[in-house]
Amino acid sequence: MKLYSGEKSILCIDFIGVIYLNYSSSLLKPVLLVTCKTNSDVLCEHEIGNVLFIRDPDVRVEKTIFTGVLLVYSNLDVNTAYRVASSREYGFVESIIPIQCTLTLPINPTSLRGCLAEITSRGARVKLRVRARGVRGVSSRIYSLVINILRELGVTVESSSSTCLFVEVIESNVYIGMGSCRPVFKASIIDS
Repeated sequence: MKLYSGEKSILCIDFIGVIYLNYSSSLLKPVLLVTCKTNSDVLCEHEIGNVLFIRDPDVRVEKTIFTGVLLVYSNLDVNTAYRVASSREYGFVESIIPIQCTLTLPINPTSLRGCLAEITSRGARVKLRVRARGVRGVSSRIYSLVINILRELGVTVESSSSTCLFVEVIESNVYIGMGSCRPVFKASIIDS
């Protein structure tokens, strides 16, 4: 990998020629959480980075401490980044989750209610997916809290919905977003 340093950035060209810009002083925010197929983190990182780089040259893809889980930072708003990223077929990206709210543990119920009120609407039907990584015993408490708040907001939780409300916990950070329940990777011949 070759590194090129500028006043505000480092330009990296990796072993397969992909160019990354790393702006250490920028205020990029996490907009997507991406999961990768097994044993394909590096290729997954390249795929999602290349798709978003066209729209945002400042995009940054970071590995989390968990294998197969990446965070994407961008100047694009969450909806644009999600629309651009999820409109493609991938070989190594498994799922793309928009990050519309970021909270920290322990969750403040008022903050969670505000987040859910902002991204859902009365009468909506969603499938709830809660996943906690790096913290034991949290997912069931969060699931119950989210269910109660959604009920108060008039949102129905049903397993057949094609729209998912994702609540992803990575250590002490809680990432929340609504998006498609379907995986984004390329379907195999058997699936068609």
